[in-house]
Amino acid sequence: MTNYGYHLTTKNNLYGIKKNGLMPKLGRRSYYIGEKRKLLCFTFDIKHLDYWKKKLYEYFLLDNNMPFESEIVI
Repeated sequence: MTNYGYHLTTKNNLYGIKKNGLMPKLGRRSYYIGEKRKLLCFTFDIKHLDYWKKKLYEYFLLDNNMPFESEIVI
């Protein structure tokens, strides 16, 4: 059995991820959901992606009056 981890990001982050790999960091969305240390966040159940998409992107952007300009990718 193969296990997969799913990570959400914006399309404009793909170049850096492909070049450098996923690097843990604290960003605006990290602070928004209460993270206090650098982490790489994954979900192992594809059914949870919609929840995290809303939690990390839709709600964050709406709460901060920011336009959503990038496409979300997995």
